[in-house]
Amino acid sequence: MLTYEVKEAILLLKRIEYGQGRLVTEQMLPEASRIFVRGVLKRLCDSGLLRVVDNVGADPLCFRYALCRPLSGVTLYDILRITGGYIHLSMDDESMADDYGLVGRRLDVVNDMACRLLSEIRLVEIALPERLGMKE
Repeated sequence: MLTYEVKEAILLLKRIEYGQGRLVTEQMLPEASRIFVRGVLKRLCDSGLLRVVDNVGADPLCFRYALCRPLSGVTLYDILRITGGYIHLSMDDESMADDYGLVGRRLDVVNDMACRLLSEIRLVEIALPERLGMKE
């Protein structure tokens, strides 16, 4: 249900909170992951959710961070908004409890409600411009 980007942002915040602000050592991540993590860290800092406590060196992966509010006060909605992430709707009847623990039941409800609401929107009701601009 949650995208890789959203899951990674959640893991980063937990690592920072439980690791006294230390993130990861650069050797733990392949290059593609380091680029991605730097981008997530920038978005979290730009949003005001995270701040740099100690910037030893030039690489944000080596900085020490602190959350600007308690981790218990950060919501899934905050992370979705900050990362530009989204939720994949599940079309099967499998419960998400196995993947997401205690919050799985709540995500099941979100999934069911979103599917129900989306199923009530008819394409003829959606107003779009005659021509859509192509993304380059």
